Amino acid sequence: PRPFKAFSVKSEADIIFLDATKQKLSSKVFFTADGPESDYAELYTNIDETRSVLEIAEKDSEYRKNVLRSLTKGPITEQSSRKRQ
Repeated sequence: PRPFKAFSVKSEADIIFLDATKQKLSSKVFFTADGPESDYAELYTNIDETRSVLEIAEKDSEYRKNVLRSLTKGPITEQSSRKRQ
């Protein structure tokens, strides 16, 4: 597959595993936990091996801009944030 050019090549985050079984893994991801509060964000991820699915869910819509900024190249504006919804 071709890489999507808007995504960042590298993004750093902390992760806490909430639940794990042989088929499913649930976690909470923290972006910029040690950085400025204005960059801080959280989201949930679930990996379901049985269904071959990765689910990503917002912890709070207030973090959306910072999550997108952490996963993409460059700043996120209100207009570009709305386009991605």
